[in-house]
Amino acid sequence: MINSIFIKNFKKYEKETISIQKNNLILGDNDSGKSTILEALDIFFNYDKIPNVNLVRNNDENVEIGILIGNKFYKKSYIGKTKKERFEVGNPEDLTGISYVFLKSDYSDPSKLITDLAIAKSINNIPTELIQTLKTVMDDSMQEVINTIDPSFIVVNSETTEFSSESNLKIDSALKYALSSSGIPLDGRGSGYKKNVTYSLLTKGIYNSVILGVDEIENSLSVVNVRELINIINGRFGQTLLTTHSVKIVEVSGGMSILPRYSENYNTLSSLIESLDNTGNSYFLLVEGKYDIPWINKVLQIYNSQESFIVLPGGGCDHIEHIKEHLVSAGKRVIIIKDGDSLDVDHAIKKDIIEMYCPLETLNQLLGITLQSMPENKDDFFQATTNQLRNEDSVKSILSQNVNQFLTEDNELIQEIIDLIESQL
Repeated sequence: MINSIFIKNFKKYEKETISIQKNNLILGDNDSGKSTILEALDIFFNYDKIPNVNLVRNNDENVEIGILIGNKFYKKSYIGKTKKERFEVGNPEDLTGISYVFLKSDYSDPSKLITDLAIAKSINNIPTELIQTLKTVMDDSMQEVINTIDPSFIVVNSETTEFSSESNLKIDSALKYALSSSGIPLDGRGSGYKKNVTYSLLTKGIYNSVILGVDEIENSLSVVNVRELINIINGRFGQTLLTTHSVKIVEVSGGMSILPRYSENYNTLSSLIESLDNTGNSYFLLVEGKYDIPWINKVLQIYNSQESFIVLPGGGCDHIEHIKEHLVSAGKRVIIIKDGDSLDVDHAIKKDIIEMYCPLETLNQLLGITLQSMPENKDDFFQATTNQLRNEDSVKSILSQNVNQFLTEDNELIQEIIDLIESQL
């Protein structure tokens, strides 16, 4: 669904783009900006203005929030003193079928979750022809009103004023529910009952068109249930973004894409990990960059190892060894996998970069190019796959977003990664 999120002038983010995958676990300490990502999506999908202008970094400037879906970018600006929304880029009708459901860190009452999921389900179940009929009725009704305007009454300008309009149907705003229950009201129930209701809501339904954001998932449900919860919701929601400041949650994250966020107190991966909970018997598997993570997670899925791996971006070849040294000194178990251009034969794949393991036919299809053979080195690869509209990061992002579709057991990368892992266990 969403490939990346753009945030400008909101809370921690002066201007930043965050790349995400289908299932994401955002790891960070307090004041690291992890919750802000979820809040920005909530504003984009569910509000027509910034709910609290005190969260704006500079009130004299607009707040901007954008999302990239496939190759289409959608952006809203929040302007003026009240920071009212204005759709700047993209067709808002393209987003009609997508819903964002957000559980805040202080979440305790499942009433709103029930109605939010019902609205999302309703939007998904409304027939397309019914929506089109409503738009036609709106357009026809407006035209009837415009037709009643007599041009002879308009005497201020010498030319007749022409009126036109375009229907703006917001289905989600029109859907309302009044939830009630028999016996003790839901808001009067104990926390254990409410958590059980929440667990059932998140694990018993299928919401392919819903993006689910859960802030500090360890607060919504006990850690004991989190492994099972994560495994289930990742398969039942179209996209998930969970935040945590506990490495215990990372340990049971089941191959999610882990996105570290840093605060002023902990500005490196090693310092962040050391500041959080003990990770038990898990291995930290460090790769060079964030776009490598989906590739490695897919390999681990095929590998089906009995060991538990936490895959994290090491920030480039030059930093991996430094991070490994710090983590090992803190008692952590670490495996590193580098790109082939690092020339580290004991810890590197054979090709220059992991993207060169994409099948040629798939590469051409995904990027709209016509290569006859796979380039032999990193420089030639990016020269052949980039253009004025697509840089190296874009190529990496497109391939990582589709890796589950093309990376199969017969790909030579699988055995290379397995060998590198087993040699370091």
